[in-house]
Amino acid sequence: MSNPYAPPDDRPTHGAAPASGTHERDDPEPGPAQQQGPRAGWGLPPAQRPVAPPPHETPAPDPEQVAAITRSARTFAALMLAAVLTSSFPVPWQAAGLAFTVLALVVGARALVRAVRARVRGALTGMLIGGVGLAAFWLVVSSAMALMWPLYLDRQECLAGALTISARQECETQFKESVDEWLQSRTPR
Repeated sequence: MSNPYAPPDDRPTHGAAPASGTHERDDPEPGPAQQQGPRAGWGLPPAQRPVAPPPHETPAPDPEQVAAITRSARTFAALMLAAVLTSSFPVPWQAAGLAFTVLALVVGARALVRAVRARVRGALTGMLIGGVGLAAFWLVVSSAMALMWPLYLDRQECLAGALTISARQECETQFKESVDEWLQSRTPR
């Protein structure tokens, strides 16, 4: 089988006679509409030659904008760390965790919007997307804890007075039962 991209055998070379043993071809030279391959359209006038579209290049983001977005991302990370840490504090201080979570969500969402508008690609945008998702989840958790504030306060007081393992287990059992009652009272029947 012959190579379809090889030049035809009957092409005249610069003034030389065709080599012996070559066969004359009976089919005519393909026209511009029949040409294929990398040289298609070369026989056409310049105005009718196919033109390749210019390469699509996105402009690089402004380094000042990237630096500002990075600073916002650091602030977001610090607020999220503060939200997680304060959520593990005793009950009156857990409310600060909710405030830090709301602030972190606002700062993270603003940084993410600025990163998308500036067309920043890579790890920074990926971390902001994941962080904003985590902040939204933590907001739901913190809100649930704030709604069940009295239950957590009772649990904390019970655990403060529990001196034995069985007393601690009793406090946990009582807390679980009160959470179940609270959930049943809030769900429609």
